[in-house]
Amino acid sequence: MNLVERIAKWVGVDVTAVNRPELVAFRETMDAARASKRAEEYAEALDAFERAGKLCEQTGDVMALSVVRLHMADIYTRLGQFEDAQMYINLVLRSGDGVYPTAPRAYAKVALGVLQLARGEHDAARDTLDDAAATARKAKSPGAEGRAIRLRQQRTHLRQHPAGGGRRGVGHLRQHEVGGR
Repeated sequence: MNLVERIAKWVGVDVTAVNRPELVAFRETMDAARASKRAEEYAEALDAFERAGKLCEQTGDVMALSVVRLHMADIYTRLGQFEDAQMYINLVLRSGDGVYPTAPRAYAKVALGVLQLARGEHDAARDTLDDAAATARKAKSPGAEGRAIRLRQQRTHLRQHPAGGGRRGVGHLRQHEVGGR
């Protein structure tokens, strides 16, 4: 039990994980961010995800921070701001210096594959999505594996039907958000 929990218990305040103020604030901020993202109000969503990211940093929640960063990468990909998207993906891939859980890495590799598709880098996307699926299998993350496989299949479809180029790929892939949790 940490100091805050001990003091709270002493004064009779419930600060279990569900009720801790910083976690409640994080949940509320993420709900607002996701709602703005779904409504395609990206500036609002990015602001909310930034706030959520700061809350994650304050609590040291690396897993939640990776989710926030992947949502931000997804938005930047949708906006065609590929360097910003790449930066957030790289932050997730580099987190933990190799000891980071592999499920977030799998999702980050899926995000990278989507980014590569948006850039028109179909061969690189194929390899990245194959790697994402393999990473997801090792991590026992069926969600990430399913996204990687589905996007890999769509990548094949986009290669066979290239009308509309890379931008079509971004619009076509919107239904498969990489940070959809």
